[in-house]
Amino acid sequence: MLTPNNDKNLFITKQINELTKSVKLDVELDDNEMYNKTLPILNLLPNRNFNIEREGIVSFSNIWKKNNHIVEYTFFGVILDYVVTYDIRINMVEGTFTHKDRNEGNNPTSSIERDNLFKGYGYENGFSDFVKESFLVTLRTIIFIELSKEKVRLVDIKPKEKHGNFLKGTEIKNQTKITITKVDSLWNVKSICVGEFKVRGHFRLQKCGIGLSEVKLIYIDEFVKTQYIRKSTRDLVLG
Repeated sequence: MLTPNNDKNLFITKQINELTKSVKLDVELDDNEMYNKTLPILNLLPNRNFNIEREGIVSFSNIWKKNNHIVEYTFFGVILDYVVTYDIRINMVEGTFTHKDRNEGNNPTSSIERDNLFKGYGYENGFSDFVKESFLVTLRTIIFIELSKEKVRLVDIKPKEKHGNFLKGTEIKNQTKITITKVDSLWNVKSICVGEFKVRGHFRLQKCGIGLSEVKLIYIDEFVKTQYIRKSTRDLVLG
């Protein structure tokens, strides 16, 4: 698994990307306290750097760095003609955060046109909702990787090497000059297809330990409205 001082260039497969969507954080995009509510989770994560790139996603690479109780998060890429390079900085001791659009003033659109562009993509409050969603997507990914431990397999692919099966559509060619790390899931997720009022299976963070000072990731299987059926592959604890 990852070690505390180990920097990684993580390649997130479509499978992992779909699984991380089901990690429940109990915050919404319209929650003004969204960043503050994530602080207890951030404090439990190790200090290290990630560069996260997603397979088959038009959005972009994400860079995540945590050190000395400071989280710095940057995402960048292009949506139509808009170049996005956005920084978020969270001080977990003071409970404050700042954010900045590095490309503001360098793009062909005004801030109003930018908001209208992102509203057209379904973001109710425009660009600010896109920033929040990108932050939550990356946070879910890191939580999933950290807490899944042996249920996540990390495969290093060196420059000019490849991994996977071409015929099955899983082959990845590393055409960069750096080693990338493919993230695979080994979770055995059960499906229950009984009744018409089903709740979809999802991952949930649950407090545990002395004084509820730790958090673990558990998988809640699908269950019907009239019963609560729960069975996780393993309870995974990050202290």
